[in-house]
Amino acid sequence: MKDPKKKKIYFLRRLRRDPMFPDPDVPAEGTWAKRAYDSEAKDPREGKDIYDIVSRSAKIGLNGVPYNKW
Repeated sequence: MKDPKKKKIYFLRRLRRDPMFPDPDVPAEGTWAKRAYDSEAKDPREGKDIYDIVSRSAKIGLNGVPYNKW
């Protein structure tokens, strides 16, 4: 598939595990919060067209910001 400018489009076939998620028993897909086009940035929800993923980890990065807020 190509975009209107004839550039190649890339798709993720599967999600890898979030390296910051603490529970190893959760499947890789469950370690990410997914955001669809029909949801607001402040209230991300899954939906038909997922375009973004966010860590579900509550750990805090070296910059003092939680990973799930990056």
